[in-house]
Amino acid sequence: TLRVTPKTLMRFFKPGYNLGGLWGEPSNWIVDIDLDWDEASAFAAHYLPETFVYGRLSRPGSHYLYKCKGAVSLSRMTKEGGKIIEIRSTGSQSVLPPSMHPDRERYEINSDLPFTPMTKLQLERLVDRVAGAAVLLRHFPDSGGRHDYIHSLTGALMWSGWDEKEVVEFMEAILKCIRQADDEPGDRKLTVKNTIEHFKKGDRIAGWRTLAQWIKGDTVKTEEI
Repeated sequence: TLRVTPKTLMRFFKPGYNLGGLWGEPSNWIVDIDLDWDEASAFAAHYLPETFVYGRLSRPGSHYLYKCKGAVSLSRMTKEGGKIIEIRSTGSQSVLPPSMHPDRERYEINSDLPFTPMTKLQLERLVDRVAGAAVLLRHFPDSGGRHDYIHSLTGALMWSGWDEKEVVEFMEAILKCIRQADDEPGDRKLTVKNTIEHFKKGDRIAGWRTLAQWIKGDTVKTEEI
């Protein structure tokens, strides 16, 4: 419940102290998208709308700040991997640049842009997609089956009713994240294109059932905080 004002600032903060930002209502609806998994940060860099971004040396781009009136705090997690991503809104806070992390890394601004506005629905949809992408990237095959993985993932999104543009944008971000680990990046892009075309023609293509060879549905858990 403490609210620091310009007049009382020096009573609470001295040179070298860390800083914390209160999200949601106290900050006029600035919210923090906190990315815990490296896969989430990697995907977010290619998918989330540009905005104010910060992090630290070993985890750059791990906090995306947006303007979202009415946003609520929530997290997305898996049973095995813990928290993937979190919306921090009213009742929560985050350490801000130029504070020092316990690992002796200083928080730094990675993208000094205005806070991009969006609706609560837009924000939650993006967070859900980043969380899903992080799980998909973590289960990307080390070797063998990569063509089938990309084919079935693209098909699964089409079967789920995504429009073609949404699928292409999502898959392009996925492919950018796996480019260094993949031995045939050009073929993956062609796989996405061909899968969409065959789906539109009504041909038989793989989807969630095939994708379940790599990702079991009961490993994913959604939890609100």
